[in-house]
Amino acid sequence: MIAVTGLGAISSVGANTRELRDAIRQGRTGIGPLTRFDCGTVAARPVCQVPELPPGPGSASHRLALAAADEAVRDAGCDARRAAILVGTTTGGISDSERWYLSHLAGAEPDPGPLRHHAASTISHAVAQALGSAGPRVTLSTACSSGANTITM
Repeated sequence: MIAVTGLGAISSVGANTRELRDAIRQGRTGIGPLTRFDCGTVAARPVCQVPELPPGPGSASHRLALAAADEAVRDAGCDARRAAILVGTTTGGISDSERWYLSHLAGAEPDPGPLRHHAASTISHAVAQALGSAGPRVTLSTACSSGANTITM
C-alpha cells in the first residue's frame, strides 16, 4: 500500500505543486530552448528545465530535491525527524563535476569541494540533514523512471 502524505514539486512549469497543478490543468508545457548551459556548436533540442534554481548550498540536483522535500514536509504537516527519505534522481552533482574536470584539464587547480556532491546518494543524505531526519535514507537512480520507481518502494 502506498500512502502519499505530502506533495512537493519543482518543475519546468512550476516552482511548487500548486503551479504544477495549474499548468497541467491549463495544458501548458515547459518545453523550450536550453539555457542552463552552452552546448557549443552542437544544436540543442528543446528541453524541459526548471527556469530558476532554488537558492542554497549544493549542486542543482541537491537544491531541487531540497525545495521539493521542504514543500512536501510542510504539506504533510509531519515531524520530519522520524521520516524516511527516499529520493529518485538521475544524477547527483554531475554539472559541478564536469565544470571541475574541464577547469582541471585547462591546467587550473580547482577547489575539489563540489566533487563531494557527485554521487546521486548524496542527495537523500542532504535532504535528511536539512530536514533533521534520523530515518532511513534511500536514493534510487534508474534514469528517467527514478521518481516513479521510488514511489513504489
